[in-house]
Amino acid sequence: MTINRFERIKSNLHLSNNLDRTDDKLAKIRPLIGAFKKSLFNLVPSEMISIDKQVVPFKGKSSITTYNPKKPYKWGYKVFVASDNHAIVHDFEIYTGKISKCQGQEDIGAAGHIVLTLLQNIPCDVWQKVYIDSWFNTLQLQVVLYKQGIACLGTVRTNRLKGCTFPSDREHSKSGRGSSILKSVILDGVEINVISWLDRKPVTLLSTFASILPTKTVMRFDWKLKHDIDVSCPSAVSIYNSFMGGVDLLDSLVALYRNPIRSKKWYHRLLFNFLDLIVV
Repeated sequence: MTINRFERIKSNLHLSNNLDRTDDKLAKIRPLIGAFKKSLFNLVPSEMISIDKQVVPFKGKSSITTYNPKKPYKWGYKVFVASDNHAIVHDFEIYTGKISKCQGQEDIGAAGHIVLTLLQNIPCDVWQKVYIDSWFNTLQLQVVLYKQGIACLGTVRTNRLKGCTFPSDREHSKSGRGSSILKSVILDGVEINVISWLDRKPVTLLSTFASILPTKTVMRFDWKLKHDIDVSCPSAVSIYNSFMGGVDLLDSLVALYRNPIRSKKWYHRLLFNFLDLIVV
């Protein structure tokens, strides 16, 4: 078809009735989101599920675009995605400026509500394993997931570990690269492991199933010796690195053949992104 015909079709592409006025910022694409999620829920969830943020690039005018300085595409829509380690999406939530409390769950903070919302359709009491980064991870979230029969592993910010202190970075560095510290805490009847591992800098992880043993050996470059050396690595770190990258793999696959159609209408970009996800 000619470009003029294509532009006329695209200008009349709608996904909902514009006469139905609501306060929902995603009202223009809500029917598509519902249909897409329904098809995702029919997929058999994998044992390993990672939760992370995805950015859909868009620089047009929209009230829900965000600035993400640490992402390759800094301007766009922020989408929270639950994916397995093969980049198969099981659920997603588009960030609209406010994170609501997950229905039927206790209040554990905005980051925790996102995780609980994305795992609502995951079977409980089958001990699937969920991997998250430090933005989501808290002690309260670990407890709630464990009581639902879901194991969890993720990095954590040390300021969220109230009452659990570790040596300073300088003191920890004296013990040598590859050294590990394990502390266990019982919170509301749930045992949680806190692991601090010294790579170039200390890395802290929180888990209800992983620990230090059995340790593995990884190769790291030593800037003083100018060659690779063997460094001891806890089991929790190697497991986390193996199964956390599902959403990153999804981003890389979408970026290879991203839909090149451009539009000034904010919801068209999300529509084309859904098509890319379906293809992946």
